[in-house]
Amino acid sequence: MCSIPDANALNRLQTKEILKRALETNLPATWAVYLCLRDCAMTSFQDPEIYKDVLRTLSTGVYLVDREGRIVFWNQGAEEITGYLSQEVLGRQCGDSFLGHVDRENRVLSGAEVPLVAAMRDGQTVEARLSIRHKIGHPVLLRLRASPIRDVNGTVVGAAECFDEPAASLQHDNRESKLAMLGCIDGPTGAANRDYTETQIEEHLRTFALHRVPFSILAVEVDNLDALRARDGNGVVHTLLRVTAEALASSLRPTDLLGRWTETQFLALVTECSSFEIHRVAERLQKMVSCAEARWWGDPLQFTASFGGTSAKDGDCAEDLVKRAQTALQESVSQGGNRVLIHHD
Repeated sequence: MCSIPDANALNRLQTKEILKRALETNLPATWAVYLCLRDCAMTSFQDPEIYKDVLRTLSTGVYLVDREGRIVFWNQGAEEITGYLSQEVLGRQCGDSFLGHVDRENRVLSGAEVPLVAAMRDGQTVEARLSIRHKIGHPVLLRLRASPIRDVNGTVVGAAECFDEPAASLQHDNRESKLAMLGCIDGPTGAANRDYTETQIEEHLRTFALHRVPFSILAVEVDNLDALRARDGNGVVHTLLRVTAEALASSLRPTDLLGRWTETQFLALVTECSSFEIHRVAERLQKMVSCAEARWWGDPLQFTASFGGTSAKDGDCAEDLVKRAQTALQESVSQGGNRVLIHHD
């Protein structure tokens, strides 16, 4: 656990004023506690256990590092969002690759590019939206804020970071829970099942015919599954499909849908997406899958996926639309996999 030294320099009134100032700037209560820790350099509370208890139980992720970058505090929110328990991360370096920071351009960050490291190096607050790798392996989109912690002399002695998932991710989770209650979810992967996916494609085709609202679909398949099954058994396939589904779903918008179409194939229904846009969307999803990492018997297992896509056009039925996407997928696989092909015909 994080050891917050007892301090005598700050009285209760000063602490109250810091909280008041933070709240007056319309920051959430989480940031108010966070600013309290930052501005007071964690050395000035008459009863630091109060604040440790508050931080420990917040649903927002909070973690702190010392000057050497070692993680010294990891709260319950951080455990829930990342999947890592505090005992698994305390003492580790924040610059380690276990969280796999990826920016919005799907570029893996390392060293001083990691927000918490940058905050300590530059002595300034860093705000960012990026993805980290969940313990299971799929990316998790976060908004975060990292700030240096200073002692009474103004020297940087560590850093603190708060992070949470955007509202869109929470909406997706709520939607999935409701669909699961209605029997519309594929249990092993968490994606929508085939029946529900098919009804959504048909509904969007009707909307397209009446109002010309474009949409596209992507057929997705993990590369080399047969070889992996032959080498490691069916268990590894189930793991990879789950991680892939999580990676894809977390990268789609709340209005989009990911469905399991066959045993090894997913369909992503991308709403309000024309034939001019679908390739860019598919490339983004491809990069997110390539950044994912599954665990098999404790060992990291990276993998890739192939994508085939198409957009709705006049006269389409669900069968025609899916067939075009699957044909594009088959061509992607036949060309070596780990690529995107879009059929416009």
